[in-house]
Amino acid sequence: RHAERAGSERRRFVLWLGAAVAAALLLMLQIANRYGAIGTAQAAPANFSAYQLRQWGVTGDPDANGTLRVRASILNTAAQLEPYPLLRVMLADRFGKRMGTRDFEPSEYLGKPTAKLLTPGERVDATLQILDPGKNAEGFEIDVCLRRVDQKIVCANDVAPQGKR
Repeated sequence: RHAERAGSERRRFVLWLGAAVAAALLLMLQIANRYGAIGTAQAAPANFSAYQLRQWGVTGDPDANGTLRVRASILNTAAQLEPYPLLRVMLADRFGKRMGTRDFEPSEYLGKPTAKLLTPGERVDATLQILDPGKNAEGFEIDVCLRRVDQKIVCANDVAPQGKR
């Protein structure tokens, strides 16, 4: 009778151990699915539709010879907090050929350190100081960019469908 009871306890232990191992394997599969590979987080998709960017123009800066002042505003149209974006300024010649590009951090275009997130409906005005590239530059474009978890910068124009560029 003692051997029978020991055998029954052993079967229950083996069943419990098997269930625990199966649960642990399922948990590991969920983690691997969520993070792509254990220890490497996948970059969150950028929500570029949350930002409404308005370009207000370029003027010469009277206080700094040889510098242009580019003005724009950014509005968070999302219903949740969004990170302050980077702003990419691209200068082009009269044929539309890109002459130069520079990414501006929020502290650069706002002129001060900022909170990390824009509240829903919040609008901020950006002022970007760039060196005057001379008469060959006839146009400019500003793009909204975000830094991914892996530190790579992705811009709205990078992910826009080809037909909507």
